[in-house]
Parts: sequence; C-alpha cells; structure tokens
Amino acid sequence: MPLKFHRSYPPTAFGALLSVLMIAHGATACRCNASQTPTRAPTQPQPRPGEEPEFETPDDAGSDARAALPPCTLGARTPLASNVGDAATDRFETPSIEWGSRGAFVAFVDRASARLQVARSSDVLSSVALGRETVSALRAIELSPERSLVFSVSAVDRARWQRAFVTEGGALRPLAARRGAADDALNLAACAVRGGALIAWDEAVSEGRSAVRVQRWTGAERAEPTTITVSAPEHDASDPVLAALPDGGAVVAYLALQEVEVEIANQSAADIVVRALGPDGAPRGEPIVLTPRPKTRFGVTLHMTSTGRWAAWRLASDSDHEGLGDGGRVAVVALGDDLRPVRTPEYLTELDVVPAGRIAIVSEGGADGRADVYWTERRGEDLVTVRRSVGRDGALLGPARDEPALAGQLPIGGPASEPTVASWGPAGEPGVARARCPR
Repeated sequence: MPLKFHRSYPPTAFGALLSVLMIAHGATACRCNASQTPTRAPTQPQPRPGEEPEFETPDDAGSDARAALPPCTLGARTPLASNVGDAATDRFETPSIEWGSRGAFVAFVDRASARLQVARSSDVLSSVALGRETVSALRAIELSPERSLVFSVSAVDRARWQRAFVTEGGALRPLAARRGAADDALNLAACAVRGGALIAWDEAVSEGRSAVRVQRWTGAERAEPTTITVSAPEHDASDPVLAALPDGGAVVAYLALQEVEVEIANQSAADIVVRALGPDGAPRGEPIVLTPRPKTRFGVTLHMTSTGRWAAWRLASDSDHEGLGDGGRVAVVALGDDLRPVRTPEYLTELDVVPAGRIAIVSEGGADGRADVYWTERRGEDLVTVRRSVGRDGALLGPARDEPALAGQLPIGGPASEPTVASWGPAGEPGVARARCPR
C-alpha cells in the first residue's frame, strides 16, 4: 500500500519552529484595505496538462536579467519577551511571531508557568493558564490595536483540541473550544479579514479522506461560530493556508491529495487548489486547480496585494522521501484576479541545492509590481536564507542570492525593502530585527 502523507513535513526541529511563524501568512502579512481593488494581471494562456516543466529540467530563466543586488543588512534585535531569569532554552514553546498595526508581537506558551502569553515587548501583555497540555500550533491575529485573537491546537486525551482566546484590556480570556478526532491534523491557518479573522484546518470526513473547514471569529463570540467546508467534495484536502485580500476577504489554498501506484511513487501526489472566500468565510466562486497534474507538492505560501498575487510551494521528485523534509525545488506562480495562473510556474532553485523549511513572499504592497521570494537551503550543518525577485506575472527578475545576515530566518512581515525577521535570544527568547534589503 502506498504511504499517504497528509500533514506537515518539518525537516528538523528548527524547521518545525519556523512553520509556526507568520509571514506574509501569511505566510504573508495580511493587508486588508477594503478601499483597494485588485488589478487584473496580464492575460496569458492558461497551463494545460504537460506544460509544467518537468522536475528534472534545469531552469536558468532570469539569471542574467539583472545583476545581483547588494545583500540585506540586519538591524538591532528588539526583544518581544524576556527570559525572567530562567536560563532554560525550551521555556518558550511554540512561539508565533505575528505582524500587527504597531509592528511585531508574539504569542507563546511559557512552559515554566504553563500559561499562554501574548507580548509586544519584554513585558507580557496578557496571559491565561493552559494546564499541562502540549500545544502543537499557535496563531495570533490582531483585529485592532486593542484586541487580538489567539488560536491554539493541542492533543489531549486522544483528541484534537482547538481553542480560541481574545485579548482585551490587558486580559486574555477563552472564547470557545472545539474537540476533534484523534487522527486530525494538529495544524491551523489564520488571517485577518474585514471585521474579524478566519481560521482554517483539515479534518477527516471518512477513512482516507479529509476536508478543509473554515470559521469566522470576531472576538465577541459566546459559543463556537458556524463551520464552513470550503474544499471541493471530490478533493482529499489537507494543509490549508490563508492570505487576506485587499477587499476584506481571503484566499484559501490547500493540497488535493491523490493516491498513486507504488511503482510510481512511495507517497501521495497532490495538486494545489485555491479558492476565494468572503469576509464571512463563505466561498466565492469555484475552486481553482493551480497545477496541471498531481506531483509531490507541499509547503504552500500565498501573498496577495492590490496589484499582484503569488503562490509558491516546494516540489519533490517522484519517490523522493527526502523531498518531504529537505530537498526538492521551490516553485512560484503569479495569479490573476480570478486566481488562475497567468503563466506556467517558474523554478527559483536549481537541482544541486537543498531547500529546507518553508517559503516567504514579501512585496512593497503593490508599489513596484514585484515581490521577493525567500526560502532556506541546507548547506552542510548550516541553514542559509536565499532571496529571489519575481515580477507581477511571476517571471524571474534576477539570480538567486544568499542573504547571510538573515542567518536562516525568513521575513514575517513589513515591506520588501525593510522586512522584519525573527531574532532569538541566547535562551530562546523571541524577538525581531528589521532588515534593509536593496531592490
């Protein structure tokens, strides 16, 4: 029987830590300006089966289009939480550094006190007791300078527990809890939308099949809000990500898994599907399949602005176990305002490098019509940050370049010229630093 990898694929403990940080979360930063209307990307022929370049095909497109720019430099570190005299490096569990209207803030579990805490500086803003359960995923979304939502996922008593909290007036209080099946994924995506926030996750609906669910939260709930299924019924859907649209809605992307024969591959292949959602989480239009045929894909990232939309992911060759951790290639594609690809995907990496962990995309918010894609590569024992620019249509604008100052970290938000990255203290204390990246 073929093995089926439905869930997350952290290559190392470091990669697992990175997977909870927000980027351009989305993975890009949520930019929700209802006064801006997306501009349709240039019309291009749509991909057809067989048009996507094969995994083995080298792609040097754009490598000579522009000389390499000077590397990024990194400013001073700003702590987001203090160690309070505790030298334990594992005190800060599942830290989730997020981007808000007043800059970065962090949510984390303080293992020493077993409390969920939210902080914007070395002083804790608010906290609540969690008990001794182990939190596997944590997301915080700012609704306003005075109110944030925090979502946690943990496994307790052979069940998946999803909890929601709200910060108000310096207090962190619980809103609701949801109990799921023990074999449901311990992951969660979240993004701010007009008037609230959306969260997305995948859960089993039958043996060997999952669906992506969405809820809308405002912070005023007294009970769990309505759950909406946003994946297509025919899809075995997993690993959703969310990104805000400038009109106040959002886009969800997920993997549509398909079983393949053992002789072809040793895990399930997947297509990447995107779908527009309203501010209430209800689907707007039909799901769009970005990819022309199932292959081993994972680590999807979205970035949406008023003038450009991009999706990126990792692609592994068939029968490549290593591709589910370190390895594979980084691909990017630009989307039109109908979410269909405007051209075939481009590969940002060559065959002789080893990408690891997630991907991040940042831009100037539409000012120059292009974006910077960041990823990390394994170089022996080191993890190196790499950057490459793409145009509004997804075309490569120059060669990939190492960013040694970022030391294996990826942007969590801010403009492409001055992105903010996570920066950890000597005992694992979460903090941030602002980079300056010539474009």
